[in-house]
Amino acid sequence: MEKDNSFEDLLRNAEAGDMEAQFNLAVMYYYGEGVEQDRVEAAKWYRKVADQGDAKSQFMLGVLYLKSDNYLDAATWFRKAAEQGMVEAQFNLGLMYEKGDGVGIDHYEAAGWYQKAAEAGDMNAQYHLGLLYSMGWGVDEDQAKAMELLHKAALQGHAQAQCSLGVYYLEGGDVEQDYQKAYFWLVIADKNEDEFAEMFMDEVSEFLTEEQMEEIRAEAEEWMRLRQGVRF
Repeated sequence: MEKDNSFEDLLRNAEAGDMEAQFNLAVMYYYGEGVEQDRVEAAKWYRKVADQGDAKSQFMLGVLYLKSDNYLDAATWFRKAAEQGMVEAQFNLGLMYEKGDGVGIDHYEAAGWYQKAAEAGDMNAQYHLGLLYSMGWGVDEDQAKAMELLHKAALQGHAQAQCSLGVYYLEGGDVEQDYQKAYFWLVIADKNEDEFAEMFMDEVSEFLTEEQMEEIRAEAEEWMRLRQGVRF
């Protein structure tokens, strides 16, 4: 791929220490925009900006290390970005603590980072934190809090949260059993390609009439249609 004059100008500015040029050059190499894709070159330029304290570059370095299965360095750079308030890094660091990738498994630490990201509206963090509350891992077990977080994530389109919410309504116990609400959320989860939703839909269908299920499917489709492009 031939490099144009704009690339040469960008490279010259980056080599002269221009932080914005260094970041843009890293992006070009990462995505292969205007140059051949080269993750090693991308990492080199991201590192230069990350060492100057840029949270986005620190996060991207974490991503690159994660892609190469270097979990220890990934966690190090995610932490630097997370401590500066970068939501994506906070979630990723929480996930690493939950799974024990590059750090020891620590559900308390995972919950703390998920909480920060969840408060900023990150649906993945809301979902994972909801699961921790449902299990009582790293936090006191609180099914009401788990439901609240899963509902927030479900409203944003998180398929696994939608399925989990449906299962809560199916099983009852800590929440009021409601087969119609269960079927509603499971239909939506299934349309969003959750791998377990169909199985639970079959279970719920034993408690509903065909007319009820048809009405709920129509309501679910309308719910999804109205929320296309909506940001929460």
